[in-house]
Amino acid sequence: MKMAELNARRSKDPKTHVGACLVDSRNRVLGNGYNGMPRGCPDNEFPWHSPEKHLYVCHAEMNALLNVNNWSLVPGSSLYTTLFPCNECAKMIIQSGVSEVVYKAIKDKPESNQACFRMFRSAGVTLRQFQLEPVVISVSKEPTVDLLARERQQNPNLFEKILDKVGDRAIWSLVFTVISLDALRRSSIPDSYFHMINKPRY
Repeated sequence: MKMAELNARRSKDPKTHVGACLVDSRNRVLGNGYNGMPRGCPDNEFPWHSPEKHLYVCHAEMNALLNVNNWSLVPGSSLYTTLFPCNECAKMIIQSGVSEVVYKAIKDKPESNQACFRMFRSAGVTLRQFQLEPVVISVSKEPTVDLLARERQQNPNLFEKILDKVGDRAIWSLVFTVISLDALRRSSIPDSYFHMINKPRY
């Protein structure tokens, strides 16, 4: 979805920025698109206000499908779009063999939306509204050295297992780096000192 949002930024539409990204079953990008004028039609020579713009603008979903290089990978693919597709784009999506449509927002267009839901349901295209999963970041106030000691007590063979994987020199270098950073973090060195030593020299 982030790729679709980046594509939307390229749109010249002053009111609605829509982006789409088509990916295969392994999440490899097949095509990108955004709502804009057809190729060869300058943006500054065609209207961008409604309803006239709808006669000219190519929607993001259409452009994403038309920008695909290898059409053999499209069947079974997923289309990510920042806005729920219109009924015309829904026809192209179904005819292309896309199996899933993931949308972020949906406009209040009852007739078009109802037609899309009906066609997608009949064609077996999965619809899913994109939802951000909450990310919980916990910060421990326990010093890093104490954390390493407690982890060593709970898992006595932890360091030996890591040593077998990366080697003695690499693990001890990592341990000393962590301890040094922790000691520096808890030191009383003023912040102005770090600004001074990080100041670029010309």
